[in-house]
Amino acid sequence: MPSELLLQTISTRSRMGLDDFNAAFNILVQQQEISSGEEDLNFLRRKTIRFLDSLGHCEFDFERRQVFACPPVLVTLPTYGLPIAVLTGARSKKIVQRIKDFVKSNRDSLSYRIESHRSEYSLLPSAIYIEAVNFDYISEVAQNARIGHYLDQPAAWSLVNFSVGLEDIKNGLLFEP
Repeated sequence: MPSELLLQTISTRSRMGLDDFNAAFNILVQQQEISSGEEDLNFLRRKTIRFLDSLGHCEFDFERRQVFACPPVLVTLPTYGLPIAVLTGARSKKIVQRIKDFVKSNRDSLSYRIESHRSEYSLLPSAIYIEAVNFDYISEVAQNARIGHYLDQPAAWSLVNFSVGLEDIKNGLLFEP
């Protein structure tokens, strides 16, 4: 899938300079024939960087001008039904195939789906979801694919718990007439 190529490029290199990232980005934009002006292309690049970073696929260090692939991890999502995990971080065809194979051999307890991002950011990788009857099966998927997993609580809750509360912000403000 063309949308996977940017993350696969970063994943293969594990770490790359920002200039190399920009070159890969430009080549993929040309291959997909994304037509836009220079200003729009820079906007698309910045949004793609922001999404790759916020989805946990990469870390961008602008001071050192480096891009780092995050390790592949299955993390749980908040849900009201069966446990669901999403693959984040670096990915290769081999990791994705291991996940698919394991899920196929355990169809009675696991399901797998890929969803493409429905946006103008066509270089974003698809979301890969694993749904299971319990967290143990998701853990087994991760072990079989030889990747990490974080199943204690949904990643979103970890971020919320780490964030500063509104009261803390309010108490830290200094009022000046």
